Amino acid sequence: LTYAAKDGQFEMVELFLNNGAKVNAAPTDGMFSGYSPLHGASQSGHENIVTLLLKRQANANALTGGSYFDGVVTPLDLAAESRIRELLRQRGGKPASELTDGVNACSLK
Repeated sequence: LTYAAKDGQFEMVELFLNNGAKVNAAPTDGMFSGYSPLHGASQSGHENIVTLLLKRQANANALTGGSYFDGVVTPLDLAAESRIRELLRQRGGKPASELTDGVNACSLK
């Protein structure tokens, strides 16, 4: 599901969700730990998939824990486009710096 979301494969994402895939599914270990379908769609700029995932109750504040990002990030931190950031904020999305006590990778930009 995450790869389909990141790659912009709307029909595949919808198919996975309609057949029981968990909208917030994410690896639990490794360098992409916590990287959810919403992270992937937000980072790649796929507004239609972000909208679908949010309608299916994706966690707008999902935190990554993997080493790839040198800290934790949320979908909002990775959002490639202002419209996606707006959609995430409408659903309560926040940057990781507001959800954690530590410094995250995106707060250093």
